[in-house]
Amino acid sequence: PNPIFLHGKQTVKKFNRTAPDEVQILLALYRIKTKSVDLVFTANLPVATEAGDGMSVDQLKDAENAFITAAHSLHIENFGLFV
Repeated sequence: PNPIFLHGKQTVKKFNRTAPDEVQILLALYRIKTKSVDLVFTANLPVATEAGDGMSVDQLKDAENAFITAAHSLHIENFGLFV
């Protein structure tokens, strides 16, 4: 099935830090109607962290492109997995 793409941003405090990290969330949703199943493919990309080691704009763009390529290349070989 063709994926439905969703994206968003989340701020979350991690590792007992005082300042929240900003994370970009990429999600591909596959509706498999014949099995009444939704399959989710996701990636979390660090945009800004308290430690200052978030991804650059170019790195984010490369990661988004790789995510989209991977999501479009997903192929279900065995629908029997969804029993």
